[in-house]
Amino acid sequence: MEKQRFNLAILVPTIAVISIATIAILLGITFIQIYHSVGEIGVIVLGMSIVVFVPIFAYLAEKKFNSVS
Repeated sequence: MEKQRFNLAILVPTIAVISIATIAILLGITFIQIYHSVGEIGVIVLGMSIVVFVPIFAYLAEKKFNSVS
């Protein structure tokens, strides 16, 4: 049991760091590609849509999952 807890203590943070780094890199590449193809206005629109739609999606997901419980 102790070895399993130790393995999870190493594995979970490692997976979290790799996931966050992957998302950050992909998001950076996306912003760079949009900047080169559309310009600054495309980057602004994408950034604003992320700022607006992520909290809306989180609210709707929380509302849906809390009503089921």
